[in-house]
Amino acid sequence: MYSWTRDAQKSERIGKKYQWIAYHEFLGLVSDNFEFDDGFGGRKFEGPWQLFARDIDPSCVLRSLPEERMLDEHLCWWSPQSVYKWRTEKRDSKWVTSTRDLPPVEPFIRVTNPEDGSEWLSLVQHPDWKEPVPPSEEPYEKRRRSLWYQIKSYLVAKKDAAKLYLWLSKQHFWGQWMPTPNGYHRVFLGEFYWAPVFSGHEAIVDPHAEGTRVPLSNMPSPLILTSDVYSSELNSFDCSNENRFNLYIPGSWIVEKMGLHWNGREGRFFDAVGDLVAFDPAVSWAGPNALLVRRDKFLTFLEQAGYEIIWTVLGAKQMQGGHWGRNDWEGELQISGVFKIRSGEFRGKLRPKVIKR
Repeated sequence: MYSWTRDAQKSERIGKKYQWIAYHEFLGLVSDNFEFDDGFGGRKFEGPWQLFARDIDPSCVLRSLPEERMLDEHLCWWSPQSVYKWRTEKRDSKWVTSTRDLPPVEPFIRVTNPEDGSEWLSLVQHPDWKEPVPPSEEPYEKRRRSLWYQIKSYLVAKKDAAKLYLWLSKQHFWGQWMPTPNGYHRVFLGEFYWAPVFSGHEAIVDPHAEGTRVPLSNMPSPLILTSDVYSSELNSFDCSNENRFNLYIPGSWIVEKMGLHWNGREGRFFDAVGDLVAFDPAVSWAGPNALLVRRDKFLTFLEQAGYEIIWTVLGAKQMQGGHWGRNDWEGELQISGVFKIRSGEFRGKLRPKVIKR
């Protein structure tokens, strides 16, 4: 079966290395002497990332991320998933529509590093819970219970925060129509966000822009994305990667306005006095990707800049796996929610919606 991939997870012979050198020299000669045509309307040539011609990232020496612990209780201080009680309801149809056992959201947003006591806010995180599988069974051999959240955040001007929060509180986020972090797999980790590859990057979402669809076009005010995603998937032709991985990066607006910079440490951004302000903890600890920002510095910055932060939650309780037909579907619980911090207090709630067949 043929499959398309941009990876090359294999050791190459010495002769092939020289072929790559010749290929890139040839690309340089072509770009110096011929007009660029990308086949999509004739965009001008801006850099080799348009051709997917850069395959080694010299600014990232990570071979892989620490493996996530596969335990009943994830020992990740930034994603404190306590043991979930799967059998509060005996029948699957009863469990999947029950709202009584939904985990609280605040512990995933306001977190503390036990090593030094520093306090952080999570700007993006995707916790999930899967019913344990006995060693004698395959993961998807039988239908099993599954629960997941997608926690994202946005910035909004203070003058618009109240009406935007009210509007979001009435929305159902199912369908992934809310803006998501931009993903980049043609850039170097050390290029965020000064390099020409980001010349067309836009962190501000204008709901009234041409082509914006409902319900996003009905949003009462613009908002700012708080994160982007770096992907290592092209960094493989020298076999420097053991596995492809992603890192969450603070959004360009935050980096610019807070004066953040990286100092060569993967996924970490520092302020002018050298304090760590934002990072993805999955670089250093085994656990899921997330983007953390130092709580005191970030909230002080937002207050001075005249902005507020709002979190949205999309989630579901579902039955996954097994062999079953349409008539066997038990329904699902679709979850939406909006949260904010006001006067130091975390406020908001989840709004579950029962979906039956």
